[in-house]
Amino acid sequence: MSMWVCLFVGFGDAFVWGTSLDDEIRAGVAFGGRILGLGRSYSTSADGHMLIWDRQGNLLDALATGITGTDEFFGACREGDSVVAVGFTSALGNSDGLVVRSDSFGNPAWILAIGGDMAECFEATDGGYVAGYTSSWGSGETDVFLLRMRAGAVVWAKAIGGGSFDYAKDIAVVNDTAILVGYTESYGQLGDAMVMRVDSFGNLIWCKVFGGSGYDTGQRLVVVRDTIIIAGRDGSNGGGILVFALDLAGNLLWARLVRATGYEFPLAISADDRAIYIGGKHTVGGPGFLIKLLTDGSLVWGRYIGGNSSDGIGALIVDEAFITSLGYTSSFGSGRKDFLFASVDHGGYNCVAREAEFLSYEIPLSSRDATPSIFALSPSIASIEDLSFSPTLEYSLWCEGIGVAELPAARVNWSGIYDCAGRFIGCQPKAPGVYFQVFPDGRVRRLLMR
Repeated sequence: MSMWVCLFVGFGDAFVWGTSLDDEIRAGVAFGGRILGLGRSYSTSADGHMLIWDRQGNLLDALATGITGTDEFFGACREGDSVVAVGFTSALGNSDGLVVRSDSFGNPAWILAIGGDMAECFEATDGGYVAGYTSSWGSGETDVFLLRMRAGAVVWAKAIGGGSFDYAKDIAVVNDTAILVGYTESYGQLGDAMVMRVDSFGNLIWCKVFGGSGYDTGQRLVVVRDTIIIAGRDGSNGGGILVFALDLAGNLLWARLVRATGYEFPLAISADDRAIYIGGKHTVGGPGFLIKLLTDGSLVWGRYIGGNSSDGIGALIVDEAFITSLGYTSSFGSGRKDFLFASVDHGGYNCVAREAEFLSYEIPLSSRDATPSIFALSPSIASIEDLSFSPTLEYSLWCEGIGVAELPAARVNWSGIYDCAGRFIGCQPKAPGVYFQVFPDGRVRRLLMR
């Protein structure tokens, strides 16, 4: 006697939201049982966007900052019962660093623009530290811009760098000290990945640069059991993802090159106690990618997520069961880029994911000490009125590259069960496989029949 088991799950699907132009998620956090994605959209207006999903990928709310001028988000972190998001805004003329703190529901509680006479941008935040770059202060074209904030006030601000271009791209807090990763043209041969650690007053503990004869960068970092894992862009060994590990004193533990085509660019990193996950894009267009590595850098699997146009994974949220990928897609949806929510299990399954032939192998990596100049700053701080609004976003769900449902709220009498190709099934499925239950209100749930 056979028996069908029907499981209602929301994982393994690709959910797409957007309109006609460019929509992109660049950061994400788990927040109160929900997932908050932050980025920007040029579809509804040139504003920073916050999208809130449940764990099943249902969009609960969407907010746009509504600040006059262009603003975008690049980084975010959870602080207590709220989320802090950072980026830039042109509301006051030149680009200023943007800091937004939400209330417990994800709505902006306060918005600050922080900067000087020229351009500033924040790229990342963690534990009260905010990092990016500044053109208004320092000793070069751009310097690392680092702030310590408490209760919406700047405790101290520093410009850190040399005579050329220096950037901070990501930050992590360890024992109240901050570890920053970015890249430098002030030190090294051409461009090198730069990693530094500062104390709670912004004093430099150590600074190291890593790279070879080409242009190498550091883009993202995560700390796993007192080991700093860096993901960057390789320019010295044929291209691909430069992955290396340091101890908390800045000593190099191992270095690897991870690549499929050599055009991979990392945009996101996350980890648990067993593995490292890196997501990103291809610099020549194509699907987004997601790779799983062990904590020694050896490869477990690689997946392409998306279609054959320009797609990317900008944020990763890892829990015990699933890996949620947030980013953008040009392969599906209704615009040049649309917001993307996709999830895979720890084996990499997703109905828009496919095997990618990545390789991971050890490489030599040069390491040098650097002593950048540090300047104490007093940036201007402006409070901006909260003018957030809810944008109108179109919605679609994709499986195996085929749209299962588009604009469900506009459909009439289309509830029922559909197969993965979007074909209506008038009765209970007769064969094992992936199906979709569409409810009268337009909600979609994935059905796994086995």
